[in-house]
Amino acid sequence: MRIESVTAVAFGPFRGVTLELSPQLTIVYGPNEAGKSSWHDAVYVSLCGMRRARGQLAEDRDFSKLRRPWGGDTWEVRAVLRLDNGRRIELRQDLSDLAHCSAIDADLGRDVAAEILNEGTPDAARWLGLDRRSFLAVACVRQAEIQSLVEDADSLQDDLQRAAASAARDATASEAIARLEGFQREQVGQDLRNSTKPLRRARVRAEEAAAAVASAREKHAEWLGLEAQARQLAEKADDWDCKLRALRALHARQEAESWTAKLARARVLAPVYAEGQPTLAPDNIKLADEAAAALSLWASRPELPLLTGPSAADIRAEIQKLPPMPSGDQAPRAEVLGAMKAYEQAALAVRLHQTQRPPGAAVPDAKGLTPDQLRELARDLEAAVPQVDSGLEIAHREARHRHGQIRSLRLQRSIIVGASTTAALLGGVALWALWNHRVGAALALAGIVALICVAVRSRGKSREQAVRASLKMEAQLLAQQGAREDAESRVNAARGRLVQAGLPVNSIDLRNLADELLRTHSRRRLQDEWSMYDDKLQLELAGAGETLAQFLRDVGADNAGDLMAAFQAYEQACRSRADQAKASAKRDSLTQQLLDREAAEKAAVDAQTRRADAGHNIMTALADCGLDAPDPGMASEALQRWHGQWKERLVKFDEAARGYAELVALLDGGTLGDLEARTSEYQSQAEELAVASGPPPEEAADGDLDQRGDLDQRGDLDQRGDLDQRIRATEKTASDAHLAAGSAADRARDRAQHIPSAVEAEEALTSAQQERERVARLKRTLDLTLDFLRKAEERVHRDIAPHLAAGLRRWLPSVTRHRYSDARVDPRDLSVQVLGPDNEWRDARQLSHGTAEQIYLLLRVALAERLATTGETCPLILDDVLVQSDLGRKRALLEAVLSISGDRQVILFTQEDEVLRWAQTHLTTPNRSVVLQAPHHGAGMHA
Repeated sequence: MRIESVTAVAFGPFRGVTLELSPQLTIVYGPNEAGKSSWHDAVYVSLCGMRRARGQLAEDRDFSKLRRPWGGDTWEVRAVLRLDNGRRIELRQDLSDLAHCSAIDADLGRDVAAEILNEGTPDAARWLGLDRRSFLAVACVRQAEIQSLVEDADSLQDDLQRAAASAARDATASEAIARLEGFQREQVGQDLRNSTKPLRRARVRAEEAAAAVASAREKHAEWLGLEAQARQLAEKADDWDCKLRALRALHARQEAESWTAKLARARVLAPVYAEGQPTLAPDNIKLADEAAAALSLWASRPELPLLTGPSAADIRAEIQKLPPMPSGDQAPRAEVLGAMKAYEQAALAVRLHQTQRPPGAAVPDAKGLTPDQLRELARDLEAAVPQVDSGLEIAHREARHRHGQIRSLRLQRSIIVGASTTAALLGGVALWALWNHRVGAALALAGIVALICVAVRSRGKSREQAVRASLKMEAQLLAQQGAREDAESRVNAARGRLVQAGLPVNSIDLRNLADELLRTHSRRRLQDEWSMYDDKLQLELAGAGETLAQFLRDVGADNAGDLMAAFQAYEQACRSRADQAKASAKRDSLTQQLLDREAAEKAAVDAQTRRADAGHNIMTALADCGLDAPDPGMASEALQRWHGQWKERLVKFDEAARGYAELVALLDGGTLGDLEARTSEYQSQAEELAVASGPPPEEAADGDLDQRGDLDQRGDLDQRGDLDQRIRATEKTASDAHLAAGSAADRARDRAQHIPSAVEAEEALTSAQQERERVARLKRTLDLTLDFLRKAEERVHRDIAPHLAAGLRRWLPSVTRHRYSDARVDPRDLSVQVLGPDNEWRDARQLSHGTAEQIYLLLRVALAERLATTGETCPLILDDVLVQSDLGRKRALLEAVLSISGDRQVILFTQEDEVLRWAQTHLTTPNRSVVLQAPHHGAGMHA
């Protein structure tokens, strides 16, 4: 398939513009905003059109928003293409009304749209065995979307399998897998929480039935358990009643034993304190308190601090000598520094740009001829002049001599015919000599034929053979002479034109002159670009200087002269103010130091005062106690000895006071006889409760009742408190036990009325398990079938993978400058691995962005070759695919594209000058061309 032309009737920025395309390689060059991407999309949509179906896709909406015409309601593109079998097709894609799209056989005028209908509109990719989506993924590379091929890997699976199997269009493993997976989704589904498909429903039903059976059994078991629990709780409540009676008897006995112990202690203490409560003299207590206070103050007296360094007066003097805090900037402002840096960078850019001024270029005088015209004249000069065969001339003269010896015996009849034929012959010779060689030769040849006919009729077979031989040599001689004269005429015309123009009559000089013209144009373009950029840099320098001057004026710097000197003066002033501020900043530190020194001097005075007060208090307290000492130190030792003796007397008094207090507590305001009467009452009560409680239960006998032995041995009052707590806890436990027993009996009776039927639940469980097993068997069958199909799909991938790798391997070494020598492709996701110089396989997507784009561009070429399964060659439409390549790889890719264009049509849109220069050098045949696209969106022009 070859695209001959594309017409943008109304598309994006174009209206009524036609792009002519060469059958092998066309490079469309233009700067930004020249409409290259619009032409790229126009070529694609003129072939494949847009889908005509309900619900517009997001990608169609985006395309419509981007490529609709800038004015008017018409949106239409047309294309003329030639199929490999010679058919010429005219495609019309009316994008504003998809119902009016058409495909017409240009030679027969027949409608052929039915052959390529796809989603309601003509799609020429059908002739390749593809569709508009797979054609876009494989052969139509949009700008910066080379690696997006990986994202369309799933949509290409059917095309890959058909290419590998060469089978019918609907007989691919991936389609069978998709259908089975769809059936499995609807008739089986997945065992997920939110699924509503049969597998999940069957499992949920079986689980619910099993849960119902388990619930029925569980409820029956719960009822039996409740009955047993009610009996156990009733027995336990009776046991707690027995324990409570035993604990109460034990509590009464402990009380009786406690009162007996109190009575015995009171009988011991009563004779000791027969005279009453012991007393202590109040004066001694006051002296003891005074002595303790004096000793405490003496022990806590502070040490005298050692003061070093300058005094407070010295620090005040130093503060008064400090300079004041300056006003103004102490460091250059950030905006001034930024403006200065921008000014320096602008000045540096101007100086560097001046060093790169291109040399001047004088235009050679080509007398108004273009490079193409000069090359055409050079080719005319080099045209070879064929020579006439001398042997043929000799043979022709001999044949004419033999023919002249033959005379006709029938002169009368020959005279009439001979006159006419002789006139024809003479007229032909005259025309050959004076006007047109070919017409004259034809007329002369007709006369000769007539003469021969006369001769044949006159002389018979021998004369006929002689005439035929003469005629053949005459025709050959005339043809050679005509070819020589045509070549000489072409060379002479070229020489005459060159001499007239005053140009050298030499093909090499003409070609050199044409090359020099092209180079001069290139140098002049570089000069213009340099001048424009120099003007821009000068403006930037002036702007940066004005900005810096304004900032310097804002900070009060004098910038009337040199900006650099003004900035340096400003920097020096900032440094001076910073030094002054640094000296002034010591004021806060010295002020704090003064405060600390004053506080230290005050603390020293306070310590001296407190030490004097402590010594005075020691001496006073010692004198009050009736003692004497020469100094506070010895006085403190004597006062400590006196205070120790007082503490010993105080301990003895405390012991006597505690004994008297114990006797008072035991009698509790009564007499010893009252205590004896209360003890007798508690003993009688304990004996009555012991008889009423009966034999204690086993747990109380082993635990609680053993506390009696402890009381007998220790008389521990805390045990009675613990026993009281146990009695209260036992009372509560016994009450709770009776309540729990009654509640358990009620629950058992209620549960007996709500027990479900276990038989019905088990029958429902059997039915649900059978349904779950049926769906599970279907799932296993489908999983096994899908496993077989996926293995078949894997075999297809293995079949086509070597072909794709071979297509990559053909160009990979030269394009990557022999850094990567081998490749392998996974058709499932179109991921590519390449073999690096370290013999390690690496994922192409993990390489540099430029290398990855080069590899996936070659993969698209391989896919275009393999996926076109109908015998048609798939064209390649590329938009700025070389921008990520360095100069070496760019030239290698261009060489590869040039070679590829020998097998299929390649259309390359580019904005790179290097590509344009390469194309002007290498695209010299009629089947390859360069189209220069103007920035004003005009029509393309061949160069």
